[in-house]
Amino acid sequence: MAWILVVDDNVQILEICVSCLVDAGKGYDIASAYNGRHALKWMEKETFDLVLTDFQMPEMKGDELSIVIKEKYPAVPVIIMTGTKPPEAHKADKILKKPFKSADLLDLVKELLRD
Repeated sequence: MAWILVVDDNVQILEICVSCLVDAGKGYDIASAYNGRHALKWMEKETFDLVLTDFQMPEMKGDELSIVIKEKYPAVPVIIMTGTKPPEAHKADKILKKPFKSADLLDLVKELLRD
């Protein structure tokens, strides 16, 4: 069973991603955060197997979050969801272009979790 953190300031997208992961039937445990700082607070308390984050968020964008995660938790894979091309400075393991299908998200999650 994998512990996945989903990060997005848009509640609708956050709920869609969580539903997609729950509906996959893989028994994923899901936590959600509404911004990068909230995500990092979660990560101080819990050990996640994967982080799925939006790119366009206020305060801390997904690329910035991916850099911090990789510095503090280098083994945790990160997927950035974006409708635009993220800057080259990101540390994400995979980029998921929006709009995406549930199958695309699940394929990336399975690949990174080796599930």
